Amino acid sequence: MPGSQAFKVRLLELVAVSVHQLAVLLFNLEICMHTGGPEEVKRVTQYEEPPLAPGLAVCTPEATIFNHHAYLHDDIYPDGAADMAGYWAEDRVLGGVTVFDRPAEERSPDNPPNVWFNSSRRKVTFRYYQLLDYQQDSLIDFFIAEDPARVPCPLPVLGNKTNRVRLDFWDAILHRFVCRDPWGCKPPAEETIYFWMRRPQNPTDYPEQDDLRNAILARFGDGSGMRPDGTKVGSDVEGPGEGASEPPGVSKARTALLLVLDRDSYKDGYALYKALMAFHHGRLLDQASGSDRTAKFGS
Repeated sequence: MPGSQAFKVRLLELVAVSVHQLAVLLFNLEICMHTGGPEEVKRVTQYEEPPLAPGLAVCTPEATIFNHHAYLHDDIYPDGAADMAGYWAEDRVLGGVTVFDRPAEERSPDNPPNVWFNSSRRKVTFRYYQLLDYQQDSLIDFFIAEDPARVPCPLPVLGNKTNRVRLDFWDAILHRFVCRDPWGCKPPAEETIYFWMRRPQNPTDYPEQDDLRNAILARFGDGSGMRPDGTKVGSDVEGPGEGASEPPGVSKARTALLLVLDRDSYKDGYALYKALMAFHHGRLLDQASGSDRTAKFGS
């Protein structure tokens, strides 16, 4: 039914598939406007730089320069390299490759969740993110408008920090089955997953890290003894009176925490992780000394 959630999701899938297939058709036409013809284009785009020294790895070029970082598997795509160009076109036109939470749609076909995007753009997260209602509705209004010139063009729709429903690609592929076609992405190898899990989490990809930092500063202050709201650190915590020394575990934990947060790299997710580990270590020290004061600061 027009206007229903199911109608919106299926319309966006129809548009995404149409953009994809149009790109596939254009790619297969092999239109060439460059001097020298297709062979000259291939010579430039498929150039493979020789290794600097024997035994070093060689960077093999992709099947086409029109590619999305997550959709490079031309060996399993029905249209090969043309499908790579199709995914690239989706990203360029719509803002990302359009994918869907298939298990959730099966559970609730009449009320499926909003679509997801997987973008390959600078300053946009590499993670899968779900479109907000206003983002999805802006696309629908534009696509069904009788006179599109009278409707603001929302394209491309790009994710930002307000798109908080996100998935790492390994979770989307292996566990949540957020996809459009079963052949869209190959399951990542364990080594690939471990590599990405160990990387620092920046605020662009993991905006919750800023929330974590702000929560830590709101609780422990910024090192000046005061919180951002003007209240004194420790004013709402039971314990020794003014001027009394804190148990060693608390002091070490807070000092280690603030030393990390005061660095220029405080937005680095790994730095926050180290800060939390330092605080956790301080709690362990405190527990070993028989004090429970750190528990009153919150975990």
